[in-house]
Amino acid sequence: MYCFYKMATVDKSFIHLPGFNTLTNALAIQNDGKAIIGGGFSAYNGATRQRIARLNVDGTLDISFDSSSGFSPGTVREIAIQKNGKIIAGGSILNSYDGNAIQNIVRINADGTFDGTFNSNPGIAGTVFAITIQPDGKILVGGEFNSYAGTAAERIVRLNTDGTIDNTFNSNPGFDAIVFSLNIQSDGRIIVGGSFESYGATAVKRIARLNPDGSIDNTFNSNPGFNNTVRAVKLRFDGKMFVGGNFTSYKGTTVEHIALLNANGNLDTTFVSDPGFNNNPEALHNQRDGKIIAAGDFTSYGGTAVGYLARLNIDGSLDTTFYSGPGFNDQIEDMEVRPNGKILVVGSIEEFNGIAVAIGVAQLYGSPLMPIRGESVRLAILSNSDDLSTSESFEIPIADTPAQTPGSISLASSAILVRKPDGTIGSINVT
Repeated sequence: MYCFYKMATVDKSFIHLPGFNTLTNALAIQNDGKAIIGGGFSAYNGATRQRIARLNVDGTLDISFDSSSGFSPGTVREIAIQKNGKIIAGGSILNSYDGNAIQNIVRINADGTFDGTFNSNPGIAGTVFAITIQPDGKILVGGEFNSYAGTAAERIVRLNTDGTIDNTFNSNPGFDAIVFSLNIQSDGRIIVGGSFESYGATAVKRIARLNPDGSIDNTFNSNPGFNNTVRAVKLRFDGKMFVGGNFTSYKGTTVEHIALLNANGNLDTTFVSDPGFNNNPEALHNQRDGKIIAAGDFTSYGGTAVGYLARLNIDGSLDTTFYSGPGFNDQIEDMEVRPNGKILVVGSIEEFNGIAVAIGVAQLYGSPLMPIRGESVRLAILSNSDDLSTSESFEIPIADTPAQTPGSISLASSAILVRKPDGTIGSINVT
């Protein structure tokens, strides 16, 4: 059996209405598949959850994670999960968690209780937009702030595992404007994206690379950079990076809200995004086949309507096989793709292709799983199939057997069974 997702469709098993009572902003998935979601909400399906909640794999509320006291007031804008299962959450106007005084950043135990061993007080003097955990456990934080625990820190700071400031990271005088994105390369260097135009005395327009000690990496040839804000960066396995944001050009070349950069900071001109999105992506995901999934505040790509979610081919063209229809009804703030290809999104959403989803959160059947081991057999759908379109072929690895879900196919004796996106069973003929 092998999961075969023809197009992105709603995972109806994840829908539990009405959902959150207002906007969701941040998302992180645990190793066990449970999802930590943050925002400005105060309830999920009628249960009190103050700005943070954990959902089970099926979308139901995980009552073992008690955040009924939670944050007050404010909005959770970023979440990161440590290897030990503890949760780092940051945002704006977050003054307390579970009755404990904090300032815009906190560490929460795996059961939702306050972790008093994280020494962050008096915390971040401003808003947290980005949190990334290094392989050594140290924590990079970016946003719109100028100090941490009373120590000057201009829009970026690195913390030790206990929450104290890491003085070996020399970022002062840091960035002159907001940091929205932080990514750590395999060599420890840090890709930073945002609305800034300088780092210390060095001109760096909206994207920069720092060395592990916080100094600027002058080998990253990004100047004169992007003409507007970078909102998201996603590193690729080959060292290249996708960049999304409000920009329309990079180093004088037109790139509409998304671009692919080489590892040295130069534009990869094989990826063409002119014309591209009509507004900014907020989250990006690399598929193993080289395609990129983007989610955000856009409604078209290259003049073709897309509903806040799109997949692009390796050359930058729109992948029109991803889904058909209007897509989502409103902006996506964050996105994660599960190992089985399902796409989890949060934001201002309430429906996908006319199907009501839980307010603020939805899960889609996404891209096909790529064969990674074992042998494969090629299947061709004949014209007398009633369940799938004609003249299509695909491969399934005979040693790869994930649980059957809508959109999957199953070898059952001499027959091929198809579980269609609506959940019913059909069949196809095979040559």
